[in-house]
Amino acid sequence: MTRIIRVRGIGENPKAANMLRGVTDMCPGFYVSELPWSASYGVVPLPFGQSFAASVAQGELLLRRELDNNGPAIILGYSGGAAVAGNVADQGHRNIIAVGLIADPFQPESVTRNGKFGVAGSREIRNTKHVKWVWNPRDMICQADRNSPIRTVADATARMSLKNPDEWKNDLLTRITKRKWQEIRRHPLDFRALVADALQAKEDVESYLDGAQHQTAYYNRRADLAHWVMTQ
Repeated sequence: MTRIIRVRGIGENPKAANMLRGVTDMCPGFYVSELPWSASYGVVPLPFGQSFAASVAQGELLLRRELDNNGPAIILGYSGGAAVAGNVADQGHRNIIAVGLIADPFQPESVTRNGKFGVAGSREIRNTKHVKWVWNPRDMICQADRNSPIRTVADATARMSLKNPDEWKNDLLTRITKRKWQEIRRHPLDFRALVADALQAKEDVESYLDGAQHQTAYYNRRADLAHWVMTQ
């Protein structure tokens, strides 16, 4: 029986009806397991949780171990979980059958070629043959504008953690001194463009916080991913 490994999104309950469970419920005949990663982004879902970067690193380790120990599998990831699944797929593993990613924060620009890509950066997947991205063009997590100021926020909070504030402080100091930020291609005196970017960022954040574009918009798209899984 083919296995599916689900890598849930940030703050999702692994035992509840989360985004990927809605996909696998439409995929009869598979053995399904949930990757037990922390799915943490600093203060979400717990105030003293791991930073996003540390949580993703933990998830990648757990996923590779799961593939090593239990054999071939299809991997599904949503949001932060798509970062984990996509990174491992890019690194490559002999036991990956296929990878399906919903709202990947590292979705590459080549997927849509519209000047938008993941808010955390553009990551190609070169070492896994069968990959499917599912995105909403109005979801800033996977389709942020190239010059969105939210990119700087994503960079600045990657190591955010009350559990380990020194990790966050050191990361910020490194980014500042070594200029390790995503490139924003706006002239600082192009006020009209900067204002437009800020207004779009405000709209994007509001849509993200109310769940409209990052959650609800994917409910009808899950059937497409389930159909793709059934063909693998």
